[in-house]
Amino acid sequence: MAGVAERWNPWRALRENEHLSLVFADLGEGRGRIEDHGDGTRTIYLDASLSRTERSAVLGHEVVHGELDLLWTDDTPDHVVSRGERRVDQIVAERLVPADELAALIDRLVGIDVGVSSAEVAEHFDVPELVARRALQFFRGA
Repeated sequence: MAGVAERWNPWRALRENEHLSLVFADLGEGRGRIEDHGDGTRTIYLDASLSRTERSAVLGHEVVHGELDLLWTDDTPDHVVSRGERRVDQIVAERLVPADELAALIDRLVGIDVGVSSAEVAEHFDVPELVARRALQFFRGA
């Protein structure tokens, strides 16, 4: 379709970055993390128990961390981590649920007198409901 931009794909972003590698592991309480090896390479670890949509969202989250060089240490102040995580969450939500496509979905659903829930957004964009909820919050300016 001419004029339609291709939606961001975290798996493609991973493949296109030769300095990133991916490892599936049992992370216990963690869902994902990125590790900088100090030689220009980084490894993204994803919890092996994540669902397909969660894997994509968490991978996207870690890819964006790498793009922005937001890599936390044990000494990183909590307020810096919180602000950085919110920024990463917003970028991931906006990339996986583009605002123009979300607006079109909202217009269509409201036009047929259906409320717009995070569940509908999650299903339409094939993302976890948490990402859909964030996309709606950021879209509405929350």
